Amino acid sequence: MSVRANYFKTGLFVIIGIVIAVAAVVILGVGAILREEIMVESYFEDSVQGLDVGSPVKFRGVQIGKVDTIALVNQYYPTDRRYVLIRMALFSDVFLVEKSDNGDGLKKLIRDGLRVRLNFQGVTGAAYIEADYLEPDRYPPLVFNWEPRYPYIPSAPSIITRLSESADKIMRNLEKINLEGLIETVEKSLQAVTSVLDETNVAQIGDETEKLLSELRETNRQINSLVEKIDLEPLLKEASATVADTRQLVQDVRKPLESFLATSTEAANSVNRIVGNLESSGDLSAALSRLQNTARRLDNMVSGQQVDIETIVENFRIFSENFREVSEELSRNPRKFIFGGPPPRPESGGN
Repeated sequence: MSVRANYFKTGLFVIIGIVIAVAAVVILGVGAILREEIMVESYFEDSVQGLDVGSPVKFRGVQIGKVDTIALVNQYYPTDRRYVLIRMALFSDVFLVEKSDNGDGLKKLIRDGLRVRLNFQGVTGAAYIEADYLEPDRYPPLVFNWEPRYPYIPSAPSIITRLSESADKIMRNLEKINLEGLIETVEKSLQAVTSVLDETNVAQIGDETEKLLSELRETNRQINSLVEKIDLEPLLKEASATVADTRQLVQDVRKPLESFLATSTEAANSVNRIVGNLESSGDLSAALSRLQNTARRLDNMVSGQQVDIETIVENFRIFSENFREVSEELSRNPRKFIFGGPPPRPESGGN
């Protein structure tokens, strides 16, 4: 009885496990079947090698659907174009696009730059469809002359295709380069440089360059010693004395000149009054008398200012003599005038 009881328990356990597995499969399958999907399609110009039905469709690494159909376009539409037709089932709960909007939501995403392209994951190289936002102007939709059965998403070239096209373009550009002519030109240039170097006395140029550097060092040393020996104190003293004399001369001239101008103005006013009285009264004798008085006043004024005028003239004469002496000294010995020291004595040949 115990053996039969163990068989019964084992069979019951196996039956219960099978029922649970079948129930799980049914539940999961029903969940996948009942999951709302949106069928879309796209057309590719390049190869889709490695892509299979059931391959995932991902948006920035997140699976949003799977590949449903892979075929040539002319199998479903009457056309001569050799596009590859890819139909994809997208999960509406992940892709956030509903069937009830008549494709308006998907059209808005396409205007924003939604594109699909072939990509490969990891080291295994398994292909999948990648959806992402790209530049709409750079990747426009393909040209076709039929009405798609499902909402259409434009495609973009895969990274492999773009690398291949770039490499092909580089190779075509390299083919256009005249390598033989370039090599020949380089060889001629090298020969010309070699001949110039052979004809040039490099050692002599090096010696001349070394002499030139030595002369430049000696000139620099002499300039430094000359600058150190410059004595600007006498020059500054002479300049200060000249400025002081000029300032004193201006001060001496200002007062007599102002007095002279004031007296001249008064005399001019008197002459104007005399002329006006002469024109109004017609009394010539009175006008002459006033004119004589004015002349005497002018004579007295000039006599009173004679000393000041003589002083002004004397100051101008002294200033002129000082300026002439400075000019002569500068012409005879400019080095002494600038550096303040006497000129070096010429060395005699005997000593």
